Amino acid sequence: MTGPGGPGRLGDARFPRWAELRSAAVAFARHDWPVLRGTYSVMDGGRQVWCGRDGAVGLRPVDTDWSLGCTTRAPDVAQWWAEQPFSVLVATGYGVDCAELPSPFGRSMLNPLRAAGVRLPIMLTPVNTVVLFIQSVRWPRPALTALSLRSTGNWIPVPPTEQGNCSSGGYRWLVAPGSVDWQLPDLSSVTHVIESATGR
Repeated sequence: MTGPGGPGRLGDARFPRWAELRSAAVAFARHDWPVLRGTYSVMDGGRQVWCGRDGAVGLRPVDTDWSLGCTTRAPDVAQWWAEQPFSVLVATGYGVDCAELPSPFGRSMLNPLRAAGVRLPIMLTPVNTVVLFIQSVRWPRPALTALSLRSTGNWIPVPPTEQGNCSSGGYRWLVAPGSVDWQLPDLSSVTHVIESATGR
């Protein structure tokens, strides 16, 4: 399903962030973050409708077998987002992983990470959790207590994607990738700071 009346064209007033979504998706691909097309919502007669994938309810990958639908090819990504205002998703486990922390604990780790010289993209989700983007973790995975790791077999929405629920807002950067030159530290660097800051 492409949405009531079709998605129109890039610049369609019904999708004011379409160009921003496309620009972000292309930037991720150019920096080797595996990009996925995500469903997006529109209002149709006062009700929310999810578009991009038949039968979709909520934010999820457009491709049923999404592990085969991710790419780092910027021209392909540019073409996808020229056709529809997809949400932007990143497939984890293919060079990029993320560790999720509850808030306010996650927010309290921003200064210790900065003080330790650990530079990394940090995102705030609509449910107020803090997501740290890191290099993909190789086996064996370490035992983690303070954070939840997303790696192979997972995906995560990234800004400027919106939740689709006006009451919960969208995803936003606390530390944007470009501001840290798209650096991704390894997990051990992050856990060392967290353990030191919490006295573990």
